[in-house]
Amino acid sequence: MRAFSISGTLVILMASLAVASDSNAKAKYEALVQRARSGDQTVDLNELRLAAGEAGIESDVEARHKLMATAQNHDFKKMAEVADAVLKSNYADLDAHYFASVAAKELGKPEQAEFHRWIGTGLFRSLRSTGDGQSPATAMKVISVDEEYFFIRVMGQMPRQQSLGTCAGHPCDIYKTTDPESKQEHTWYFDVEIPMKRMHEAIEGNQKSDSKNN
Repeated sequence: MRAFSISGTLVILMASLAVASDSNAKAKYEALVQRARSGDQTVDLNELRLAAGEAGIESDVEARHKLMATAQNHDFKKMAEVADAVLKSNYADLDAHYFASVAAKELGKPEQAEFHRWIGTGLFRSLRSTGDGQSPATAMKVISVDEEYFFIRVMGQMPRQQSLGTCAGHPCDIYKTTDPESKQEHTWYFDVEIPMKRMHEAIEGNQKSDSKNN
């Protein structure tokens, strides 16, 4: 009985520590976002991106769908509005900063366009600093699956096949792509440990919620 009691106490303690860690990560993320939004160019955008991943910050899915739709329609006024909606949910979203910059430029707002270009460039450099993505040993460590798609588009690649594998002991997405001009094929490796962890936590949370309701 005593052993069970100690074990139960440890479980509760570990859960409490996890909640505190998530809370600290989110507070750190929000503080960095506030600095970035204010135009403080001394803010570490690599730190901001990593804090977003650690805190489990996710982009509004519906807003992202609308953003891609406005991009296809070249509706720049709507694009600016929807990009802002995405950034309110996740300030580390690369697509949102990219399209916010495009929209601002087309709407005659060069300072705003440059601001989002600066943020987006810093976040992209953070992603690229994690690895070149050309081998399992140098897999690029993403904080969301959306970053994979962004990188592939920036590289001008056409996705051909995707599979899940292991890179240096971590789960990774393996993408086979084709260069539209040279027709050369490439394979890219993305370490998806962070988004996979978030997905598993969400599943466990839903299961616990269902068990309580039942």
